[in-house]
Amino acid sequence: MGPSPELPRVSTLSVNGMDYYLRLYRLDRLIAAARALWVSQFALQAGIDIPRTVQTCFTNIRGQRVFAILEESVDGTTCWEKISPLSVASLADSARRWHGMSPTCVKPYKGLFVHDHGTFQRRVKRVEQSGQPWSESERRLIDLAQQMLDRPEMHGFTALSHGDVNPHNLIMRKTESVAWIDFERITLRPIWHDLSAIISNVLRRHGNALVDLFENRYFSGLPELHEHWRAIHAHWFLIYHVIQGVKWRSKPREGDKGGSMREEWARNAFVLAASFQGSEQNQRSSTDLMAHAENALRNNLKPAHKA
Repeated sequence: MGPSPELPRVSTLSVNGMDYYLRLYRLDRLIAAARALWVSQFALQAGIDIPRTVQTCFTNIRGQRVFAILEESVDGTTCWEKISPLSVASLADSARRWHGMSPTCVKPYKGLFVHDHGTFQRRVKRVEQSGQPWSESERRLIDLAQQMLDRPEMHGFTALSHGDVNPHNLIMRKTESVAWIDFERITLRPIWHDLSAIISNVLRRHGNALVDLFENRYFSGLPELHEHWRAIHAHWFLIYHVIQGVKWRSKPREGDKGGSMREEWARNAFVLAASFQGSEQNQRSSTDLMAHAENALRNNLKPAHKA
């Protein structure tokens, strides 16, 4: 018997002029589906803009039994294309709500949520076992990130983390509020993981003023938490990008049409991580750190000069 045919994870469809998302889960991924459905209830109650579930069912697709979730689509543009100051304020407010709803959401069904401590180490080992050598600089950054993750002050504030914060999973509506999609990877992590992802993945490309706006809005009324973030933010930017680099490098390569693109993403992640090295970096603002990181990435992408 050959391998099961690959299923699309998310499809879009139109019914009677209405657009929907159709999410498909193999039976071995039912926990991810249950987690997404459970969290969506609390997200809506907390005032977070997410797609509403229309219907769920088990069905057969391409000879496989799957669980399907039909959701309303979200109209708007991804935050990759642009993001306004009003949208940044909306993003900060909703990120704070994500983190604030965690105790109520997690307590009844702790089995759905796990602390995401071991994934990073498992991916590092997976790459090593596949015969892909780390460069000397990559190995040094991986060891440095691990040392930082072992420090108690790098954790402390654990909450529900979206798990895949990137510009394509944040939709700016016509009203300039921000909707969140694709949160099936949500799990328990330090809140610093999400803040690093939002600032690095979403805001870095759109100007330093938006980074300041986001931080001031998110930490409004929480001066001690803000000071804690300022004391460790460069470390967490490094940790986050090393985690991303390892993730992309650990993806299967054989028969993967996106392999070369993922390798480029992995290299860029390690370049960004390297830009945050040095204990003095934590004394700089997030805006300065992002400008420095963007410059490092730009220099790395320049073609080598030929004599």
